[in-house]
Amino acid sequence: WGTDDTALIRALATRNKRSLARVNVGYRQKHGEPLQQLVDAELGGSSKNQWYLYLAKFLVVQEEQADAMILDLAMESPEGVDHAALSEFLCARHPKRVRAAKIRWEQSHDDSLVDKLADHLGGDMQKLALRLLKGKRDTDAGGDDDVDEGLARKQAHQLKDGLADFIEVLCDNSPKQNLAVAKV
Repeated sequence: WGTDDTALIRALATRNKRSLARVNVGYRQKHGEPLQQLVDAELGGSSKNQWYLYLAKFLVVQEEQADAMILDLAMESPEGVDHAALSEFLCARHPKRVRAAKIRWEQSHDDSLVDKLADHLGGDMQKLALRLLKGKRDTDAGGDDDVDEGLARKQAHQLKDGLADFIEVLCDNSPKQNLAVAKV
């Protein structure tokens, strides 16, 4: 009955993570529970609110917890592993965050994420997931000076001629290096 969606959206979506963390601390001190429990209580009743609830939860939790939630979402799909959610998790995060979430997931599930992915995925998706899960992508390349044009030409020709593996090349390069390969 009682959730004022407009007020909730204004309260959560107009603040950054740091501000929401302070709100969470204040709420926890005053009420003895995290803000996430309030969000669950207010939005958790209806299946039509499932994604709305999930978005609100993502807004009020810290990055590490949000990463673990996305990884849980990917791993607990009715089809086994949700490829889209797993790709979102692995490709859109810094390798340090991927490694940290992997450790957190394994601690909370008492299971090896690598083994679970190896068992439930196959082919290129398995290769991509396991490669990105290692968290060794070069993301520290700063400016255009860090782009190796010669390497980009070489990699592009190797990829075109089938002499290099797309997953290995694209998972190891920085985003800027991949753009250079794509241009070639």
